[in-house]
Amino acid sequence: MSDIVDQLLTRRTQQLRRWHLHRTNGQETLAEHQAQTARIAVEIALLCIHHCVYGEGDEVPRPTECATAALYHDEAETLVSDVSASFKYTHPEAREMIHQWEREAVSELWNPYPTLVQTSLQDYTLEVDLTEQEQQIVKYSDALSALSFIREEQDRGNRQFDHIHARQMRVMGTFDWPWLQVLRRKIKDLP
Repeated sequence: MSDIVDQLLTRRTQQLRRWHLHRTNGQETLAEHQAQTARIAVEIALLCIHHCVYGEGDEVPRPTECATAALYHDEAETLVSDVSASFKYTHPEAREMIHQWEREAVSELWNPYPTLVQTSLQDYTLEVDLTEQEQQIVKYSDALSALSFIREEQDRGNRQFDHIHARQMRVMGTFDWPWLQVLRRKIKDLP
């Protein structure tokens, strides 16, 4: 097979397990998380379009761009690996270094592809062509996807995820973007 076919058929995101430092009753792969984040990003972008007021010249979020960026947002973890959110939150200097490693790793992910394809995939992964609101939508969707798994673990009786849930809700409470404030007023239980 050619290098491009090998790249197309790679299953690296299906093999990388998330939450690997926690005892879990269920499992989630990177591929499942990325797909869930992309689905949520489309829905959040559409909710923004429906509920938020955009004036002339305002950039309306593009659901397809949000979904594509969300689908690739953690792709660098296939080279760098998944580092515990707990560690990243308690060590901000390490978090920045990890993000730097991930940004650098992105350039290695699609080497077999023609330059234009590589560049497009790298841009989606790094959210280069997204507006600020679209980047926020991807970040919020990522947090909602994590919250979904956390709540599933709690529903399965995993009390070890209670403190993780509390931390996730605290982090999401810091998201005070104007568009999210509008959605939270319209959808009362939106975290």
